[in-house]
Amino acid sequence: MKHNEPVGRKAHREEKQYQSLSNTLKESGIKTIWDAENFLERLQTRKMRTVYVLLAILLIAGFIFPKAFGFIVMFSALILLWVLRTTKNTRMYVQRYIDEELSAKDKPS
Repeated sequence: MKHNEPVGRKAHREEKQYQSLSNTLKESGIKTIWDAENFLERLQTRKMRTVYVLLAILLIAGFIFPKAFGFIVMFSALILLWVLRTTKNTRMYVQRYIDEELSAKDKPS
């Protein structure tokens, strides 16, 4: 527990998110390290595609609505931050899944 979070809400929330993702990965058939790494590569590709589409929409909207460009930039920045944060958390949880669930299967007993 951290001193600025006496109840441990953040750690509890992160654990719930990890368990949810872990269950989803198991249900979707990701059972090997190779599958999980392939998922991470696809995640990175989707993230970059989303960023490029967001930038294209930003530029097009800026030309169509030049007076609202500031609002469009701020809204786009919020969406971009959300995409980056979500991707970062997902990568972290998938890496934890690899370390805890999949690597344990590959180690000889």
